[in-house]
Amino acid sequence: MQHAQLFAGGGTCARLSYYARGGSMPAHHHGVHQFSCLLAGEFLEAHAGREREIGQPSVGVKPAGLEHHNQYGPNGALILSINLEPDRLDEYLPGRSIDWRWQAGVMTGRDRRSAMTLAALPHGSDAEAEAIICDLLAVMTPQRDQRSGASPGPAVPGWLVRARDALRDSTAAPDLKRIADEAGVHRVHLSRAFRDRFGVPPSLYRRRCRLAGAIADMLQGASLADAAHGAGFADQSHFTRLARSETGYSPHRLKTLLAAA
Repeated sequence: MQHAQLFAGGGTCARLSYYARGGSMPAHHHGVHQFSCLLAGEFLEAHAGREREIGQPSVGVKPAGLEHHNQYGPNGALILSINLEPDRLDEYLPGRSIDWRWQAGVMTGRDRRSAMTLAALPHGSDAEAEAIICDLLAVMTPQRDQRSGASPGPAVPGWLVRARDALRDSTAAPDLKRIADEAGVHRVHLSRAFRDRFGVPPSLYRRRCRLAGAIADMLQGASLADAAHGAGFADQSHFTRLARSETGYSPHRLKTLLAAA
């Protein structure tokens, strides 16, 4: 695991973390409220017998003291988190109570890019950092609805799991017709079911898996060019553009931040 502290002060801490592919964390808890955004990769989080499979981009909340354990996906997980001391909750989120939940698709690329500025603020910029953190907390605190709870939800059909795994593991452009034929469904039905269950269309899911794989290779020592090539990108600039749009960080900036941690 690699961490880079972006800001600390005033009862808050902003941190960028990378958890290696296939890794896990045993049951543990935090003494702070934790607000998280998954920037790349996938993982499973479990608490009190309930499990959630988290895919990007998702935001989540864990109240202080909540015991949970995590299993990280085949491309690892890059997570932006804001930790908030319990006695500061009413100051930042007045009148809000928080519980364990995750919600997909509520943090925009612009929000993620604003988080990047935390690492570049000069010493003594606490007021500016606090303003950015307040903005991030506003979007990292999912509104309660039927899809945002931490219940496990209905089981994913086996054919849809196999389709997801085929998209994740493919090194070439996905052949949706072939995947649909193997599942015994029409490719339009495949796309609709995939979006309904995982929150993104198959083509976007595949691009994000390639991005997460390239980030994982880069953080394990590969050059940016080799990481891009290994994940199937046309060139390094393609990797860089997608990383910036999806995470708010260029690959070089990610590597520099996490290497210095």
